[in-house]
Amino acid sequence: MLFRSELIWRLSVALAIGLLIGLERGWKARDAAEGERTAGVRTHALAGLLGGVWGAVVAPYGGHGVIALALAFLAFVAVIALFRLREITDEHIYGATTVVAAMLSFALGALAVVGEPLPAVAGGA
Repeated sequence: MLFRSELIWRLSVALAIGLLIGLERGWKARDAAEGERTAGVRTHALAGLLGGVWGAVVAPYGGHGVIALALAFLAFVAVIALFRLREITDEHIYGATTVVAAMLSFALGALAVVGEPLPAVAGGA
């Protein structure tokens, strides 16, 4: 079990990872009009934080917690993939980078809380 200050620090790292990934993704799509991007700075920041929060929630439950974290990850990926599919249908621009980046934001955020933060930060960079 993590102490409060340690948990807050790890959640901050999870948020920072998402911000870093989102900053890169947002910069790449900076010319797109507001509301036309699937995932940018805010979405990736929240995805990293969401992964961290889920990691913190399920950490005390051991193996069952890992299953719950995996299910949360799958639900998150399904939502992001659905939004990306709608974007592909509307704009006919194909690519999986947005979905993979969102998956990494969530997963690295979770790793920052339940695992070692340094490899999570390195993965986000």
